[in-house]
Amino acid sequence: MTARDELIKSIAEQKGSVIGRYFNRYLLGTITRDEFQAYVLGQSLSFDDLVKQLSPVPEDVIQAVMLAITGGR
Repeated sequence: MTARDELIKSIAEQKGSVIGRYFNRYLLGTITRDEFQAYVLGQSLSFDDLVKQLSPVPEDVIQAVMLAITGGR
């Protein structure tokens, strides 16, 4: 199993986290980057909030994904 597969599995196990489900769907390719970005930006979550809600996903992985989604903003 690749690191990406492990990441997806860890996120998929977070059934109670809406942001986790959206993140999982984005990684699996079932929603687009724009759909995920619209959800995240619509929630007005801080990066710390994302880290808490996506735990145990490593913070550097979340940061890399969020930079890709927000275009570095």
